[in-house]
Order: sequence, then structure tokens, then C-alpha cells
Amino acid sequence: MENMTIKLVKEHEAQLKKPEIQAELKAAQDMINRLPNQLTAPTVYLVFGGGTYRDFEKKMTSVLIFLNNTGKTLKAFRAVIRLKSQIPGVQIAKATMEFDHDFLGDLAPQEGVLVHLNIPVKGLNEDYEFAANEITGEVSDVEIVYLPIEES
Repeated sequence: MENMTIKLVKEHEAQLKKPEIQAELKAAQDMINRLPNQLTAPTVYLVFGGGTYRDFEKKMTSVLIFLNNTGKTLKAFRAVIRLKSQIPGVQIAKATMEFDHDFLGDLAPQEGVLVHLNIPVKGLNEDYEFAANEITGEVSDVEIVYLPIEES
């Protein structure tokens, strides 16, 4: 999907000066570029980029990439995320994301944003690094606020 550009949300743009953030953003862009272009529905898509589970917290810091395939510029959106581990016995809690315009900024068509989300996990007893292919997921109950179209 080389036509999709990955960026940070407006609230985190100042972090672009950090080399580790630049590297993570490049890795996310490379991952998206390698995916086959199968986005057919005009909606917001979710790609799981990996996650770090810390047993002390019983949470996974998830690397999530939201892709705007709506054909319109988004200024806010809300969605329910359900991730499922491929590891038997491991359960990941449902999460609700809500990005207002101050946090998200403008998300143009064919742009995506990279975010981290801490999600509770059950069934693990030690720290664990989830690879992207160990988690599947879905986005539901998507509510989108579009940027108003300016009339000429």
C-alpha cells in the first residue's frame, strides 16, 4: 500500500525530532508499504504493528496504525477496537479510542496515524513481545467527524 502515508497525530508531532520516533515511524511506513492494497470499504482501517506486554502492569503497549480510506479528510473519530491473540489462553481487553481534532489534527485521505495504546491482557505470566502476526483485530462502532467542505 505505497499510496498510504503514515504520520504522527498532531498532539505528538513535536516528538518527530527524536531519532527513536523517526525510526518507529519509518518502520510503520515500511510495514504499510509491504501490505497488499486490499482496502475496499470507505472507512478507517486498523493495522496492528506489534506490542510489548509488561507482566507487572498486566498491560500491552500496542503499536496501532489507523488508516484513512474514507476519501475525505477526518478531523475526529471514535472506534471500538477488539484485538485477539493467536496464543491460546491469552485474552486482550476491548478498547475504545476517541481522537478529537486537537489530538488528531487533520487526517487526509490515504494518510494513517501511528499511536500507542495500553490495553489490559490476561493469560500471560511474564513479559512478552507480540509480533504483528500474533494479533488479529477489528474496528467497530466507528464514528467519524469530517472536515467541512469549503464552498467556492
